[in-house]
Amino acid sequence: MLIIKFITDKALLAELYAALKIEGGVSGANFVMFNAAKDKEEPVGLMQTVFRGEILCINQIKYLPNADDDDKEFFLRAMLFKFKEGAPIVLRIECVSQKFAAFGFIEADEGMEVLSTEIDLHSRCESKK
Repeated sequence: MLIIKFITDKALLAELYAALKIEGGVSGANFVMFNAAKDKEEPVGLMQTVFRGEILCINQIKYLPNADDDDKEFFLRAMLFKFKEGAPIVLRIECVSQKFAAFGFIEADEGMEVLSTEIDLHSRCESKK
């Protein structure tokens, strides 16, 4: 079973940052996906976010080698769902990616942005039918 937690434990995050080759100290708001099997939670991936003014930037989405494509898809979709259901906020990534365009992100200032309430979680599901 995959679970996602907001993590503030700097020691755990420092270990994950090192394993994921994230440079610099622990910073931002960190969401970690765990594979919870047999009463043991193994980290699978991490999403680091940070506010820049009124914009929430997704700085990092990284996965450990034990993450498969379905795990990666689940993590991204679950986080986007959570952002969509929360208070309206502009989300930003600092790159241009077709993966994010499929969720409604549009190019803006050498990156991509979307208002959280406009995230499209249906288009990819429908295209897989």
